[in-house]
Amino acid sequence: MANLYGCESEILAKTEALKSSLESVLEAPFTASDRYFHQFEPEGVTALYLGENKHFTIHSWPETKMAAMDILLPVPNYQLYKNVQSALTPKEYYNVTDREPPPHRRVGREVVGVLDGLRHYKKIDTEKKGLDLLKEISRGAKFHVVGELTRSSEKMIDVGLVLSESHFALHYNKENRIAVVDIFTCGVEGDPGVGYELLRRALGSCSYRRTDYPR
Repeated sequence: MANLYGCESEILAKTEALKSSLESVLEAPFTASDRYFHQFEPEGVTALYLGENKHFTIHSWPETKMAAMDILLPVPNYQLYKNVQSALTPKEYYNVTDREPPPHRRVGREVVGVLDGLRHYKKIDTEKKGLDLLKEISRGAKFHVVGELTRSSEKMIDVGLVLSESHFALHYNKENRIAVVDIFTCGVEGDPGVGYELLRRALGSCSYRRTDYPR
């Protein structure tokens, strides 16, 4: 997870420009059908790329030349991280998993965690069920859903919501009944911690790991 500062506003302002910058970098780990872009008015974009047990998200603030991006992969790929950075041309960045951005440069909060021992795993064992549950949790946590993506395989159910506040993603491994959760919100409405706890209780998680990050 990284906050990028001093990017070119033209890249961050509109969907087509941002998509063009990211396309060649992300075409290998993600297919063309597994992506969603939401255009804010008058400018600003949130993008979600969803794959099997992985996602990439970016939320942009062209007025301040800033973007927040997340890359979640089953196996770390530092080169992909560097390639995305190069495509967005930041003058400065903070890898928020290593160090907190200073208070005056923060834009939101993020919660990432793992839910294990799911007693109610059948609530997310299909794409539709997973999507319905995340939407229900979003209402309870005061998130505003503006887009959605789902995909599945024999092993995984992957669900992603694009929020007006940023994103809400869930990757459920059907074989070991473990779910990975990522919730990022910016602004004053919508609490990722509340969303995480509502989801944990809904799934009846017997054990869990949670990390909170200032963004």
